[in-house]
Amino acid sequence: MEKRAEQLRNVAFIAHGGSGKTSLAEAILFNGKATTRLGKVDDGTSNLDFEPEEIKRKITINTSFHHCNWKKHTINLIDTPGDDNFLSDTRLSMQAADGVVLVIDATDGVKVGTEKVWKFADELQLPRIIFINKLDKERSDFFKIVEESSRILDVKATPVFLPIGAEENRQ
Repeated sequence: MEKRAEQLRNVAFIAHGGSGKTSLAEAILFNGKATTRLGKVDDGTSNLDFEPEEIKRKITINTSFHHCNWKKHTINLIDTPGDDNFLSDTRLSMQAADGVVLVIDATDGVKVGTEKVWKFADELQLPRIIFINKLDKERSDFFKIVEESSRILDVKATPVFLPIGAEENRQ
């Protein structure tokens, strides 16, 4: 089946290491019916982290690509490394992106790696959204992360969805 360029979107997932980029991308692939199983980084069953060293260390070392369909569009997911040692791969991969999803861990907030990848997106003038992850964890604070993101990343963060509940009681 032929795809037109207008029907293709390349979205890079960027973040500080351990924020949950790969897990979020795995959930999108599963919910988008691109895979028949929900891969998990902690179990070593991720579709995106498949190299033996990635499975052993439970981190993304190499950028991975996968796709899913939404309406009449093909969304190419670009899962980038967050570890500081592999950020050059992240920077290079972002050149192929139409936009980025910055993933922030709700318990850790904006970290040095978050600022670095945000700066990459600034340099490449990429549109971006912020996804606050791990809101079900202890010490997570949605509004604190929104405020911190606005202040540190120098943006006007506007929540699109508001979480209900706190920690494990979120719905």
